[in-house]
Amino acid sequence: MTRRPWLIAQVSALTAAALLSSALSGPLLAQPAEDDERSAVLLRRECVSSLERQEVTLFANGTVRLWDGPPGEETMALGELAPDELETYVQRLWEEDLSETERLSRGPEGEWVEGCRLVLRYGAMARWLGPPPRREDRDWRPQGDEAFAYRRFDSLSLPLSRIVALVDGMIGRVDRAAGRHTLPPGYRPREGDVLRRGDDVVFRVERRTADKHGWEMQGVEQPLVIYVPEDEIPRLFVELVERR
Repeated sequence: MTRRPWLIAQVSALTAAALLSSALSGPLLAQPAEDDERSAVLLRRECVSSLERQEVTLFANGTVRLWDGPPGEETMALGELAPDELETYVQRLWEEDLSETERLSRGPEGEWVEGCRLVLRYGAMARWLGPPPRREDRDWRPQGDEAFAYRRFDSLSLPLSRIVALVDGMIGRVDRAAGRHTLPPGYRPREGDVLRRGDDVVFRVERRTADKHGWEMQGVEQPLVIYVPEDEIPRLFVELVERR
């Protein structure tokens, strides 16, 4: 498959209580660009407490992205699954029957107890890796997204607990030295600067926004325009590629 630049919607940090209460009522995911395997999300889990936020995302090209740290101060790291490893992970996800698993689990609560939201995008898995093998018994094969919310110390169903362990295992494939912020210390944007975002998409700084608090940025390799507050640039961008 052709590898093209990818666009990933940013996910804001939530409190654990809000994460659980909104897990099934709101949209499951900001829908990615489904025509690019580097932007197609297969799985995402976000866990939030008052002390820490962790988000792990698996993409259709095998990239595993991890955001981890205190809320608002997360750092990003990346990992890669080989094609055969990716197929194995997805096959194991397909095999778990979650039809009788509660979508919203309730367990011990507390300010420091992480609330987690797990989204499995079965439709994207089938599109990018092919439909699962047929089974003779009753098949639980959803066509779209399935979301589950739980707290860290909840008693989970066996199928869901195996999936949670699988996601935890993905984190072990992440190189925590990759994706660290590498903009020059004290970096200030200038018109014409070319920056690489944490998801590897490259942008050129075009001009200040009308309110003078942010910058208009143009995608270098795709027709994409974004507007970024100046104080968010060091958090979102990881490399100064070129300066005029």
